[in-house]
Amino acid sequence: MMPAPQPETSIAAAGSRKLRPWLPDFLIVGAMKCGTSSMRAALRLHPQIFMPDGEIFFFDIDDFQQHPDFFAYDGRRWTLRDFDGELERYLEWYARFFAQARPGQHVGEDSTTYLVSHQAPGRIARLNPDMRIIIMLRDPASRAYSSYWHLVRYGRAVFSFEDMLRLCPEAVVQRSYYKQQIEHYLRHLPRRNLHFVLLEEYVAAPAQVLDGVCRFLGVPAELLPAQTGARHDNRGAAPRWPRLQRLRNHLAWKRESTQFLAHLPDQGGGIRPGYRRSLADRLYTRLNPSIPATEPMRPGTREFLNRLFERENRGLDELIGKDLTRHWYRD
Repeated sequence: MMPAPQPETSIAAAGSRKLRPWLPDFLIVGAMKCGTSSMRAALRLHPQIFMPDGEIFFFDIDDFQQHPDFFAYDGRRWTLRDFDGELERYLEWYARFFAQARPGQHVGEDSTTYLVSHQAPGRIARLNPDMRIIIMLRDPASRAYSSYWHLVRYGRAVFSFEDMLRLCPEAVVQRSYYKQQIEHYLRHLPRRNLHFVLLEEYVAAPAQVLDGVCRFLGVPAELLPAQTGARHDNRGAAPRWPRLQRLRNHLAWKRESTQFLAHLPDQGGGIRPGYRRSLADRLYTRLNPSIPATEPMRPGTREFLNRLFERENRGLDELIGKDLTRHWYRD
């Protein structure tokens, strides 16, 4: 019997064997709530770029830490995801998202979990050693706080921000440990393959930042429509009554934890996963709608997080070639 292909080589072999024409040549892997949705929306306007709508989570589909909701449990059995063991099926599913790309277009996608996932960098490098990576970052304390409100809105948080930090800190602070995540990428890809964007710089000068991104990808920036980048997609928001939302999250957590299963290849593979909203859901949304403003972070919590992230990301500015103190670690 022939030995089974080893995981280190199987992904490259499968990719080159049958799917090379559509394989992505760039990825946006910025941390959650760092402007990746806005960057994707801007780049999709470029005629020489194709990006599907929504995040795919291909390279870390079996990362239990990042996607516990992908491992369904029916009360008796768990569904085990296995990237290497089911690679052919996952690649065929991945291909669907790029079916509308035209010949000659640069093809990309964005998934915010790729930056923090331990599995993703090596798999990306094996599938395409020349993959270009756009890494979007943001003041780490602000990113953590915005991420918390995202979890509240989507039914994943039942505690206050301070209690989340005490009881399950990994849910909000892990994705702001940028230095260790970028070092992991540099163990698999050369520095020239990485391009860094600070959300603060993108908000202040979108045209200038997009010009740099286009040059990195090898497409002419002048083909982007005027005012591209001024929009803000997936803007942060909070429920009007946060305590009521957290109570609702506590009562409805089981249903909320399964809403993304429809995205997966064995569950239909839809680009926009979700469940059908009941009448009760629609009434609740009218009672407690999301509003643009969020409660300001408590000053003591901000000071603590600034000190924590400045310590954990020490040396990051030299690593990415940017003066982070101009934008980060402020009150």
